[in-house]
Amino acid sequence: MFIQRLANRFGYVIVRLRRWQELARLANYKPSENVLAEHLRRIFHRHRIEAVLDVGANDGAYALMLRNEAGYEGAIHSFEPIPEKFRQLRERAKDDNLWEVYGFALGATSGRLKLNVMKSDVFSSFHLPFESQPEKYSDSNCVSSVIEVEVRTVSDEIKRLGLSKVHLKMDTQGFDLEVFEGACPALSKIATLQSELSFRQIYKDAPGWKTAVELFSGAGFKLSFLMPISLEEDLGCIEADGVFVTVGDQV
Repeated sequence: MFIQRLANRFGYVIVRLRRWQELARLANYKPSENVLAEHLRRIFHRHRIEAVLDVGANDGAYALMLRNEAGYEGAIHSFEPIPEKFRQLRERAKDDNLWEVYGFALGATSGRLKLNVMKSDVFSSFHLPFESQPEKYSDSNCVSSVIEVEVRTVSDEIKRLGLSKVHLKMDTQGFDLEVFEGACPALSKIATLQSELSFRQIYKDAPGWKTAVELFSGAGFKLSFLMPISLEEDLGCIEADGVFVTVGDQV
């Protein structure tokens, strides 16, 4: 009791280890990524995916998940414009002969754009943070620096690389629909796609989930899988990964 009172005086609470582990699980709750990996395994087999375009690759965690959890053994092409993250990405991919990495971004048109590098680089975006974003992001989703990066298009990359039966993964922090716009001339080569859907606004001028789903649906894709990425304190969804497949039997 004395130790507990002393801890309270300095703003701490002592709890049993098991209770601390329960609280930690609640604070970081999200469904296991193994569920996503298993679904990707199934759709890659069903749609005979031959190549993955990993747009917004960061340090390569998605590609590693495909290799280690989804059992995908085909070609991966990862795109990451932040120089420091690109170096980490290149290091991770160096021993994988079917994993190529590129230090530029993908968007609606080719050119150069200014990228906001956030305090936590996973939030880096061509958009600025929304003033009323979820409080849990306020310290990490703030601009640390601004860099100018090269931008190309998905359709040009598919043509340059000679790809077909593509899975297009987009994780670009509010920029996915611009990436998709640049993919439209090559939609016949894209069998499945994955996009980060926003149920709560995080970036200025970034579209919400309804706009994204309607756009993908209009282009011939239907929702196949939805997995929360982050949740509010009441467990309401902030963002989710949406996986889409082509409508009809096009395998």
